[in-house]
This record gives sequence, structure tokens and C-alpha cells, in this order.
Amino acid sequence: MSLSAREKAEQLLRQAEAGEFLHERRAEKGLSLVQVGEIVGCSPTYLSELERGLKLPSDILISRFARFYKVDETELFHKYGKIPLPAIEELEKNTALQKTLLEINKNKNFTEEQKHELYDKLYDIYKDFVGKEEGGQEKGGN
Repeated sequence: MSLSAREKAEQLLRQAEAGEFLHERRAEKGLSLVQVGEIVGCSPTYLSELERGLKLPSDILISRFARFYKVDETELFHKYGKIPLPAIEELEKNTALQKTLLEINKNKNFTEEQKHELYDKLYDIYKDFVGKEEGGQEKGGN
């Protein structure tokens, strides 16, 4: 499936913003391209291209950056406009989840805002179910 010119532009903007985010994290740690590249497993040249938004990293590399910089992996995937592999795998094997998401998506009575509100509520139900507190993080976010 080919991307439209608008979709390509949006992807490039996301890459640039995500790359800037990575650059800021590296600068905060006072590390060089070589040092971070060795730690996450990529060349300094490739890391520079990522930080400048010229390249799109693999899912594995996004996960490595998240762990190294101690940032939320889902947030970093979102910055790149990607879905984390574990989420894709869960969706592929869970027909009830697929059915739920499809029904919500197909429901023409819901606005996009209402859909996001419903997704936030589903997340809240999950958090209540497992009995974990959010630890000060804000709910939602899309």
C-alpha cells in the first residue's frame, strides 16, 4: 500500500520530531553519537540520520532507545507513528479484541473524540482490573 503525498509528509514530520526527541535525550546524558550507537547497536552515522529525521528506525531499535533513555516505549513508538510489536501480536491472536475495535471503528454514531474517550475508559478498566496505580502519569493520550 502506497502512501499519499500528505501521508508521506506527515511521516517525515513525525520522524523529524522523534529524531529531535532522541537528540535531546542524548544531549541530556552528555553522550556522543559513537557512545550511544555502541550501546543501542547502530552506527554513529545511522544514529545521526535518525536524530535528523532522515531515517525510520526498526521496531527493535525503537525498543532499545526506549530502554536506554528510560522513556515509555509506547510513547516512543507513537512518536514514530508505529505500533509496538507486542500490541500487534496481541491484536492478531485476540479475536475478541479485534471484534471490539472493529465495532467501535464502524460505529458511525461515535465521533472521533467519543472513540478516544471509550479507549481511555477501556484502559482505565484494565488498570482497575490489575489493581495498579498510574503513578502520577496522565490518563489517555493519543
